Amino acid sequence: MKRTVLALVVGVGFGFSTVFAGEFQLIEPKNEDLNSSKPVMEEQFLDHKPAILGQRDKQTQVRNDLVSLIHGLSEGKDEIREQLFVHSRAHDLFLTASNADDAYNAYLLMSATKYCLTSLGLGKEGAKNVLLLLAKKQINTELRRLAAGRADRLLASGDYPPLAMYTDNSNYCQYTTPKITEKSRTTQAVQSAASAD
Repeated sequence: MKRTVLALVVGVGFGFSTVFAGEFQLIEPKNEDLNSSKPVMEEQFLDHKPAILGQRDKQTQVRNDLVSLIHGLSEGKDEIREQLFVHSRAHDLFLTASNADDAYNAYLLMSATKYCLTSLGLGKEGAKNVLLLLAKKQINTELRRLAAGRADRLLASGDYPPLAMYTDNSNYCQYTTPKITEKSRTTQAVQSAASAD
């Protein structure tokens, strides 16, 4: 049975707030990528990791349907394009996090790319708008929306500090090079800064 609901959701966490408004249809959750009508339980997310990640571009390791969007959003600027690729991969790590630490590492990398993007000429609002467009495309199935909610819960379950190491956002760019792995230098730097306090 489907019901249409108008909703305004406000999320506050790590020093920023997010507002989503829209019309949602309440239905039994299903895995749209695998054409299954069975509900996807929280413990089954790791089984559905390939469906969450989708088909990958071999060169960028970003989902195929996101590559052209990223090229368009970057408007030919290589530095912005690379940051968007890094953010997309970090977002995938967030969606497929198996525990709170993994979700936090992905959050740190996503935040660092956001701050880096602001320093590359997009500004705070521009970076936020570009990343919102990317996120709308990246979380475009019910399974991915469920994965995002699960990752948010994992992140909220830990007592992690927000990413706030620098006042100059360009300093975050050093942590968002494409070769950075899941366990990023950002995590190590934040933990070092937190232990120094």
